[in-house]
Amino acid sequence: MSETIITGLFTLAGTFLGGFISYLIARNGKEIKTLKVQVNILSNQVIAYWNLEDLYSKEINTLTSKAQKTVKQEYREKVEENGFERPTMTEKRAKEILTKNS
Repeated sequence: MSETIITGLFTLAGTFLGGFISYLIARNGKEIKTLKVQVNILSNQVIAYWNLEDLYSKEINTLTSKAQKTVKQEYREKVEENGFERPTMTEKRAKEILTKNS
């Protein structure tokens, strides 16, 4: 009789453990999908701001005769001086991330 009870307890514990592991895997899968969506949104934002910086630097170039690359360098340094991270991600890198997450 005790063998039957022990077998039942192990079966019950195994079933509970298997169900719990399945739950964790499903929950993690949902979190990963949510994070990928957020990374895609942020990557699209990087592309948009990269192009915005390009447009602004072209306009400043025509007004000041400074090279477009110089304008970008100067403003990126100003961003860094204000305590923010220096922008380094390129449009190409953001598109690679988007392609990877598709």
